[in-house]
Amino acid sequence: MTNKSTLVEEMQRIVDQSGSKAMAIANKEIASKFASNDDVSIALKYFARVTLRDALPVFPALVSLSCEAVGGNHDKTDSIGGAITLIAGAADLHDDVIDQSPVKNGKLTVLGKFGKEIAILAGDALLVWGLVRFREECESVPGEQGGVILDLLTQAILEMVNAEALEARLRAEKSLSVKACMNVIELKAVVPEVSMKLGAILGNGSVESVDALGISVRYLALFPRSPRNLWTFSNSKSCRID
Repeated sequence: MTNKSTLVEEMQRIVDQSGSKAMAIANKEIASKFASNDDVSIALKYFARVTLRDALPVFPALVSLSCEAVGGNHDKTDSIGGAITLIAGAADLHDDVIDQSPVKNGKLTVLGKFGKEIAILAGDALLVWGLVRFREECESVPGEQGGVILDLLTQAILEMVNAEALEARLRAEKSLSVKACMNVIELKAVVPEVSMKLGAILGNGSVESVDALGISVRYLALFPRSPRNLWTFSNSKSCRID
């Protein structure tokens, strides 16, 4: 086994360990809130069982790790990490519709199994519930921290929406620049940035620590994403990179 593969496995272990409680909370939320047998609830339970079960809990792990990095108790991030997982899951459901992805990792997505309409509605329902739970968690945070955290998440969601809209427009272009492609990637990097900032705030980190953790992970997130995203754009229909 190479040093590189050993390092990747160790990183995956740390992420899984740090985000596993939040992932369990998210799964429990879906099972309890969407317990009925209507089409959307069935689709969301399928999503939890098939997709979330195998997903690496990157974003809640970042919240937990950044909280610990500034000297905080990482256990206090589990519930808010669970809410973030619900919101991120909603984004995944919508992404599959936008990207027309019926299969991922050899398994049917909600889009592939239940169709476009149910996938969109399931994403909407999960987003609403994730935001409700996130706001409830913010209200339990003492002082002004809850309001700051809520504002950060709101801004992150708006940036992600803009990124998705820009990406959709660029896919229709016959040619595009690397600069335009990188603009989308930079916008999408807001999610790991905000995750780190949330954790640092919950850990009572200084303003300098919060900003430093957020900026560092945002730019680190660009490098592994760039080749994959450039490849995706360049292989879009009638699209090439100038």
